[in-house]
Amino acid sequence: DGHDVYEHWPRIPDKEQTVVDSVSRHVYERLSLRSCLPAGGSSAWMHPQEVLIPTDRLSDELRSALLSDTFLIPNPQMPGFVGAGFKAGGVLLSFLSPAVMRKLLKVTSDEQWELAKAPRPCLREKDWIRSLLEYSTSDRKLDDLVAIPLALTSDGKLRIFGKSRNLFLGGEEERSILSK
Repeated sequence: DGHDVYEHWPRIPDKEQTVVDSVSRHVYERLSLRSCLPAGGSSAWMHPQEVLIPTDRLSDELRSALLSDTFLIPNPQMPGFVGAGFKAGGVLLSFLSPAVMRKLLKVTSDEQWELAKAPRPCLREKDWIRSLLEYSTSDRKLDDLVAIPLALTSDGKLRIFGKSRNLFLGGEEERSILSK
Protein backbone atom coordinates (compact mmCIF):
# COMPACT_ATOMS: atom_id res chain seq x y z
CA ASP A 1 0.00 0.00 0.00
CA GLY A 2 3.01 2.31 -0.03
CA HIS A 3 2.82 3.20 3.65
CA ASP A 4 6.17 1.48 4.21
CA VAL A 5 7.75 4.73 2.96
CA TYR A 6 6.54 6.26 6.21
CA GLU A 7 7.07 3.19 8.38
CA HIS A 8 9.82 4.75 10.49
CA TRP A 9 8.52 8.30 10.60
CA PRO A 10 7.83 9.48 14.15
CA ARG A 11 4.38 9.98 15.57
CA ILE A 12 3.60 13.06 17.59
CA PRO A 13 2.63 12.29 21.20
CA ASP A 14 -0.76 13.58 22.36
CA LYS A 15 0.96 15.70 24.97
CA GLU A 16 4.59 16.76 25.30
CA GLN A 17 5.53 16.02 28.88
CA THR A 18 9.29 15.52 28.57
CA VAL A 19 12.12 16.69 26.35
CA VAL A 20 12.03 13.30 24.62
CA ASP A 21 8.38 13.94 23.67
CA SER A 22 9.44 17.04 21.74
CA VAL A 23 11.92 15.14 19.56
CA SER A 24 9.24 14.07 17.03
CA ARG A 25 8.13 17.67 16.52
CA HIS A 26 11.72 18.74 15.91
CA VAL A 27 12.21 15.89 13.43
CA TYR A 28 9.32 17.27 11.34
CA GLU A 29 10.73 20.81 11.57
CA ARG A 30 14.04 19.51 10.17
CA LEU A 31 12.35 17.31 7.53
CA SER A 32 10.61 20.41 6.17
CA LEU A 33 14.03 21.57 4.92
CA ARG A 34 14.57 18.40 2.90
CA SER A 35 13.13 16.71 -0.18
CA CYS A 36 11.47 13.96 1.81
CA LEU A 37 7.96 13.40 0.41
CA PRO A 38 7.39 11.27 -2.70
CA ALA A 39 4.93 13.11 -4.95
CA GLY A 40 3.50 13.18 -8.45
CA GLY A 41 3.29 10.43 -11.02
CA SER A 42 7.00 9.66 -10.76
CA SER A 43 7.07 9.76 -6.93
CA ALA A 44 9.89 12.31 -7.10
CA TRP A 45 11.23 13.45 -3.73
CA MET A 46 9.87 16.92 -2.98
CA HIS A 47 10.03 19.44 -0.15
CA PRO A 48 6.83 19.21 1.94
CA GLN A 49 5.91 22.80 1.01
CA GLU A 50 5.84 21.83 -2.70
CA VAL A 51 3.38 18.98 -2.25
CA LEU A 52 -0.40 19.41 -2.41
CA ILE A 53 -1.78 17.55 0.59
CA PRO A 54 -5.39 16.47 -0.02
CA THR A 55 -7.81 17.73 2.64
CA ASP A 56 -9.81 14.49 2.24
CA ARG A 57 -8.94 10.98 1.11
CA LEU A 58 -9.01 10.86 -2.71
CA SER A 59 -10.69 8.07 -4.65
CA ASP A 60 -8.43 5.78 -6.65
CA GLU A 61 -9.95 7.17 -9.87
CA LEU A 62 -9.21 10.77 -8.86
CA ARG A 63 -5.67 9.88 -7.74
CA SER A 64 -5.04 8.23 -11.13
CA ALA A 65 -6.26 11.34 -12.95
CA LEU A 66 -4.09 13.69 -10.89
CA LEU A 67 -1.02 11.49 -11.07
CA SER A 68 -1.36 11.30 -14.88
CA ASP A 69 -0.81 15.05 -14.90
CA THR A 70 1.48 17.49 -13.10
CA PHE A 71 -0.32 17.48 -9.75
CA LEU A 72 2.19 16.98 -6.96
CA ILE A 73 0.10 14.96 -4.55
CA PRO A 74 1.76 12.47 -2.19
CA ASN A 75 2.50 9.24 -4.03
CA PRO A 76 2.04 6.90 -2.25
CA GLN A 77 -0.67 8.44 -0.10
CA MET A 78 0.62 10.08 3.02
CA PRO A 79 -0.72 8.77 6.35
CA GLY A 80 -2.50 11.28 8.56
CA PHE A 81 0.13 11.12 11.29
CA VAL A 82 2.72 12.60 8.88
CA GLY A 83 0.54 15.63 8.20
CA ALA A 84 -0.06 15.97 11.93
CA GLY A 85 3.70 15.83 12.48
CA PHE A 86 4.36 18.69 10.07
CA LYS A 87 1.55 20.69 11.64
CA ALA A 88 2.99 20.14 15.12
CA GLY A 89 6.39 21.22 13.76
CA GLY A 90 4.88 24.50 12.55
CA VAL A 91 5.46 23.64 8.88
CA LEU A 92 3.18 25.47 6.46
CA LEU A 93 1.86 22.99 3.91
CA SER A 94 -0.20 23.50 0.76
CA PHE A 95 -3.52 21.70 0.64
CA LEU A 96 -5.58 20.36 -2.23
CA SER A 97 -9.23 21.29 -1.80
CA PRO A 98 -12.09 21.62 -4.30
CA ALA A 99 -11.38 25.37 -4.56
CA VAL A 100 -7.68 24.76 -5.27
CA MET A 101 -8.61 22.08 -7.82
CA ARG A 102 -10.86 24.52 -9.68
CA LYS A 103 -8.13 27.14 -9.70
CA LEU A 104 -5.60 24.67 -11.12
CA LEU A 105 -7.97 23.39 -13.83
CA LYS A 106 -9.18 26.83 -14.98
CA VAL A 107 -8.43 27.72 -18.60
CA THR A 108 -8.47 31.04 -20.42
CA SER A 109 -9.75 29.84 -23.78
CA ASP A 110 -13.34 29.07 -24.67
CA GLU A 111 -12.53 26.05 -26.80
CA GLN A 112 -13.97 22.60 -27.06
CA TRP A 113 -11.79 19.54 -27.32
CA GLU A 114 -11.90 15.94 -28.38
CA LEU A 115 -10.91 13.97 -25.29
CA ALA A 116 -7.63 12.85 -26.84
CA LYS A 117 -6.68 16.52 -27.35
CA ALA A 118 -7.87 17.90 -24.01
CA PRO A 119 -5.61 20.62 -22.56
CA ARG A 120 -4.37 18.40 -19.73
CA PRO A 121 -3.70 14.65 -19.43
CA CYS A 122 -6.12 14.37 -16.49
CA LEU A 123 -8.97 15.49 -18.80
CA ARG A 124 -8.55 12.76 -21.42
CA GLU A 125 -10.63 9.98 -19.83
CA LYS A 126 -14.38 10.10 -19.14
CA ASP A 127 -14.09 8.46 -15.72
CA TRP A 128 -11.38 10.90 -14.70
CA ILE A 129 -13.50 13.89 -15.80
CA ARG A 130 -16.39 12.56 -13.71
CA SER A 131 -14.12 12.14 -10.68
CA LEU A 132 -12.63 15.61 -11.13
CA LEU A 133 -16.12 17.12 -11.45
CA GLU A 134 -17.38 15.29 -8.35
CA TYR A 135 -14.41 16.48 -6.34
CA SER A 136 -14.50 20.03 -7.72
CA THR A 137 -18.16 20.40 -6.75
CA SER A 138 -18.01 18.59 -3.42
CA ASP A 139 -18.05 21.96 -1.62
CA ARG A 140 -21.27 22.88 -3.49
CA LYS A 141 -19.75 26.02 -5.09
CA LEU A 142 -21.19 25.38 -8.54
CA ASP A 143 -20.89 29.02 -9.64
CA ASP A 144 -17.11 28.62 -9.35
CA LEU A 145 -17.09 26.15 -12.27
CA VAL A 146 -16.88 29.01 -14.79
CA ALA A 147 -13.93 28.43 -17.16
CA ILE A 148 -13.34 24.91 -15.83
CA PRO A 149 -13.19 22.30 -18.65
CA LEU A 150 -15.25 19.57 -17.02
CA ALA A 151 -18.42 19.73 -19.15
CA LEU A 152 -18.44 16.51 -21.16
CA THR A 153 -21.24 16.76 -23.69
CA SER A 154 -23.12 14.00 -25.48
CA ASP A 155 -21.15 14.64 -28.68
CA GLY A 156 -18.04 13.50 -26.80
CA LYS A 157 -16.52 16.98 -26.61
CA LEU A 158 -15.04 18.51 -23.51
CA ARG A 159 -16.12 22.09 -22.92
CA ILE A 160 -15.80 24.69 -20.22
CA PHE A 161 -18.62 25.70 -17.96
CA GLY A 162 -19.42 29.35 -18.55
CA LYS A 163 -21.93 32.13 -18.15
CA SER A 164 -21.61 33.54 -21.65
CA ARG A 165 -22.61 30.42 -23.59
CA ASN A 166 -25.60 28.21 -23.16
CA LEU A 167 -24.93 24.59 -22.50
CA PHE A 168 -28.08 22.52 -22.51
CA LEU A 169 -28.23 19.33 -20.55
CA GLY A 170 -30.90 16.97 -21.79
CA GLY A 171 -32.11 13.67 -20.53
CA GLU A 172 -32.62 10.48 -22.53
CA GLU A 173 -35.95 11.70 -23.99
CA GLU A 174 -34.52 14.99 -25.24
CA ARG A 175 -31.45 13.31 -26.70
CA SER A 176 -33.59 10.74 -28.56
CA ILE A 177 -35.65 13.55 -30.13
CA LEU A 178 -32.58 15.52 -31.17
CA SER A 179 -30.80 12.49 -32.63
CA LYS A 180 -33.55 12.00 -35.28
